[in-house]
Amino acid sequence: MKNVSLFKKLLLSFFIVVVGSYIITSIMANSMIDKSFNSYLENQLKEKSDKIIKLVENSYDQSKGIINIDKESLNGYAEAEGFNIVVKDAKGNILYSSGNSYVMHKDAMENMMKRGPMRKMYNFNAGEYVEEEHQLHKDNAAIGTIRIGYLGNYNSTIQDMEFRGTLNNVLLYSVILAILFGLIMSLILSKQITTPLVQINKIANEMKRGNFNIRSKVQTSTLELNELSQSMNYLAEGLQMQEALRKRLTSDMAHELRTPLTTLLNYVEGFIDGVWQPTGEKLNSCHEEILRLTKLVERLQDIAKLEQANLVLNKSSFNLSIELKKVVEVYKPLYSKKKLSIIENIDDDLVVFMDKDKIKQIIYNLLSNAYNYSNEEGEVMITAFEKENNVVISVQDKGIGIAEEDLPYIFERFYRADKSRTRKTGGTGIGLTIVKSMVEAHKGEIKVESILGEGSSFTITLPKEAAV
Repeated sequence: MKNVSLFKKLLLSFFIVVVGSYIITSIMANSMIDKSFNSYLENQLKEKSDKIIKLVENSYDQSKGIINIDKESLNGYAEAEGFNIVVKDAKGNILYSSGNSYVMHKDAMENMMKRGPMRKMYNFNAGEYVEEEHQLHKDNAAIGTIRIGYLGNYNSTIQDMEFRGTLNNVLLYSVILAILFGLIMSLILSKQITTPLVQINKIANEMKRGNFNIRSKVQTSTLELNELSQSMNYLAEGLQMQEALRKRLTSDMAHELRTPLTTLLNYVEGFIDGVWQPTGEKLNSCHEEILRLTKLVERLQDIAKLEQANLVLNKSSFNLSIELKKVVEVYKPLYSKKKLSIIENIDDDLVVFMDKDKIKQIIYNLLSNAYNYSNEEGEVMITAFEKENNVVISVQDKGIGIAEEDLPYIFERFYRADKSRTRKTGGTGIGLTIVKSMVEAHKGEIKVESILGEGSSFTITLPKEAAV
């Protein structure tokens, strides 16, 4: 099937809708005009006939029982309206007959008009001869009959047909102008919609080729297109940042791996060449470097886990308060080495329905993060309480803090506010990303507040019974 551009589809659709609407409207309007005009002619004919009937009925002489025909008046009506008028008494005797000369005279006049200059504009059709017969009454008594004959539907005149033709022409011209207007508007509307889409498509193709520096500058009055343009820019910014972070990760990992490998290589070469003896001290140094490599590999495994499409939760009901206190007890010996103190403010009996292992990993990561970026003899506070059927967990430190410009990106994978800190912490910049993914898997949310040089506070809000 051949692909057709959106512009052509929209143009054709708009044009079909506009033309179809006007055609339907014109058909309905023409039908209504014909109906109304025929009704008008019918009423006019009835009024004319009623006048003639009234004239004849008023001429009845009741004392003599005869109709005194006003022939001059009837001749005037017959000539003016093109009627053939025949009046009979109650016995069927003809009292008056105008003859069909006036009808023929009208036909001849119309034929003459056809041959004139107006023939190009109007098409007169006299039609068939029609007769109508009416009863004549006086004081509810039948006094005779009158037959009125005329030519054409409802005895329409040239002026009537001119008026009808004018209405039809006006309607025709209106439809033509409307179609032209619809075509122009279809072109304009199609352009307004497709031009921004074409530009956005070009930007998407550039991004597909790896150009994440490009940005959409589409400005349109269409809300959805503006939002699409902004979404493309957000996507480009996100991809650009992710690409930069991946490159930084590669560089950092290469450096981190090179240092212990170089140390191990020097020791092993020294042992082989006999320069050094494999003493306990030197073997202990090799062991430390191997442990360092092991930690780096574990971090890489964490990255691989994070790349998985989803997190599978194994939920159960447990006492969160007890588990949080257990995690704190595990970290106290480590914190004591740095002369850090952990302050607990955990409510009792916080029973929840969650993935116990994932929740403990979240707290492990937050306490580890607080440890790495806290100064010696500092303080870390962990708080947990219930609020509106939710559990709120907070980890607050008084460490080095996070710069304001780094806060929006702190949960992005591979992002580190200061990559030089990695040398000390061994971090890869995904710890907080893992925390956020686990929190969101529980239908919760995590927020961070921080002041550079004063410390940070991470607050997690989780539903007590997250949906399965």
